Amino acid sequence: MIRQLGLFVSVALAVGLALILCSRQVWGDTSAVYCTAALAICLLPALLTLTWSLWARGGPPEQQLVAVLGGTGLRLVVVSVLSLMLYQRVDYFRQQAGFMEWVLVSYLFTLALEIAFLLAGRSAAAVPATGNTVRDGSGTQA
Repeated sequence: MIRQLGLFVSVALAVGLALILCSRQVWGDTSAVYCTAALAICLLPALLTLTWSLWARGGPPEQQLVAVLGGTGLRLVVVSVLSLMLYQRVDYFRQQAGFMEWVLVSYLFTLALEIAFLLAGRSAAAVPATGNTVRDGSGTQA
């Protein structure tokens, strides 16, 4: 689980850095600051919900459902509250339009990345550990 979380953070930061650099080149420094803040706001709840989902993966179906629904609610509330607080209390984030758009892009990116990690982990867990033996119709190994 630690390995998956580390890989998740690494991929998110690598793609985030590329987004920040591209936004700075295209739209300027303010856009890069907005993008950085939005990624920071979205990354922590994504990491928490991924941890919760990975922990619940081996449990009963009810526990997995609570992790999915609770994770969705946790992520939505934390990102919404933090981004609105930052927008309302820090004048810099109201200077130009675009901060809330970066929050939306970051939210959807971290959500898609989390789903990709969960689906990759689920398919890897479904592969049998016996190896890659293929049997033909007669019962012999091919």
